[in-house]
Amino acid sequence: MIKAIVCFSVLMVVCSAQRPYGLGLVPQAGLLVDDKPEPYQFGYNAADEYGTQWNRQEVADGSGAVRGSYGYRDASGIYRTVEYVADDVNGFRANVKSNEPGLISSAPAGVTYTVGNRK
Repeated sequence: MIKAIVCFSVLMVVCSAQRPYGLGLVPQAGLLVDDKPEPYQFGYNAADEYGTQWNRQEVADGSGAVRGSYGYRDASGIYRTVEYVADDVNGFRANVKSNEPGLISSAPAGVTYTVGNRK
């Protein structure tokens, strides 16, 4: 009788084991991915009811180089404008122009900060 209970218990454990479902890995034909850069351009200018203005423009050529700018100006005259270029040769470079309090002119890691006059 003990042998029957042990055999039945082992059979129950084996049968209750979770089985894989679905099709598993399905072989696929090679995927064709076209990662070639496409030229594009876009831009916008916007403002809110408090007098804050912001903008962005960007242009990309077919070689992967991107050039653009973005910025804002608040109602009190504080502004920040970022002009940037990114390409395969030199990476990302930016020129930041601002009159934000506490900002000093500097040039860390391919970014130039130029501080303008404050109001």
